[in-house]
Amino acid sequence: MLLIIMPATVYFASSDTYAGTLFPLLVTTLLGSIIILIALFIENKREHLSLWGSTSRFNLNHLLLSLALGVVWGIAANVFKVGNVFHHVDLYFYLYIPVMVFLGSIAEELLFRKWVVEMMKRAQAKSIFIVSVSAVLFFLLHVSQDNLRIDTLIMGAVLCVFYLKTNDIRYCIIVHSIANLIAVTAPYIKG
Repeated sequence: MLLIIMPATVYFASSDTYAGTLFPLLVTTLLGSIIILIALFIENKREHLSLWGSTSRFNLNHLLLSLALGVVWGIAANVFKVGNVFHHVDLYFYLYIPVMVFLGSIAEELLFRKWVVEMMKRAQAKSIFIVSVSAVLFFLLHVSQDNLRIDTLIMGAVLCVFYLKTNDIRYCIIVHSIANLIAVTAPYIKG
């Protein structure tokens, strides 16, 4: 996956045309999410994992906890200046929001919570090992030159425990989507 995403990112990031815009990050997130979803679709058919959701109704307590966790994570990410902040809003910003908030969150949660957890449960791994592996992989995806994203390590563990307790990936997707929405839009709202 990185072999496909990295050349595009390097090309767009080094281009003067896109300097100071969200375009390189938009392309990376979009390509990465699409590749993850395609790979998971293929893996789901092969392994019969039932990745694509639950038919049960939402539990109000779990839903409220999801909303609260998403808000806390999003605010914490802004307090600690996590993520890329560009000083102007352009077309790429408006395209980036749905890609980051929805597509990116869904792809990452299906990969790091649903697929990784289900594959390790099949291998009869202990819960502490499952949580640790899921959190570390999630953290490693978010590490960059400029940021050591400790929030992703902590929330990766919290989300994995939440998934193991509820066995419903929708709550993790809600947490992640709300956190991304706040993290992406708050710097622009603050002015």
